Amino acid sequence: MSYAFMFAKFDNTSEALEVVAKLLEGAPSKGLRKFLKANCEGETLAVDDSKLGNIIKENPVCNAAKLDFSEELSMAARLCLR
Repeated sequence: MSYAFMFAKFDNTSEALEVVAKLLEGAPSKGLRKFLKANCEGETLAVDDSKLGNIIKENPVCNAAKLDFSEELSMAARLCLR
């Protein structure tokens, strides 16, 4: 099993708000679908947030799973970004 952290920076605040609004509605944004297709096709993603995990599972490009260590991976990624 291999692990990789991938991030895509938002172009501006309005784009970030649009993406968050879509996620709150339970739908992936166009940018998220494009990012998943380009970077995660056929992969299983470790997702800490259950709502985001369900949204990703509905996407036929990849799968999402809440692993025992998903929270620790998220915490490590946030610490690396500081």
